[in-house]
Amino acid sequence: MYLATVTAALHEVGLTDTPTAPDVEQTRDTLRAAVLLTPEAPTAALVWEDGEGWRTATRRRHPYTAPGSHSLLPESTEPRPADLLTALTT
Repeated sequence: MYLATVTAALHEVGLTDTPTAPDVEQTRDTLRAAVLLTPEAPTAALVWEDGEGWRTATRRRHPYTAPGSHSLLPESTEPRPADLLTALTT
């Protein structure tokens, strides 16, 4: 539910270039999501991993392993969408 809310908020403000809000990927034991952003966005993608929170990714291809990423709001693994948007755009 949390990830769907955040990806919908990113989509609503035009930061995603998909026709609908991006889906969440479930892997074996980890819940994670990679949200590819528009070319005009301040970063290529956002990655969220359960227990780690949100970080930027410097490339759209293979964003989970993108070098040069940094955490957004490291004090919270599930920040409010408005706080994430502020951190991303400032």
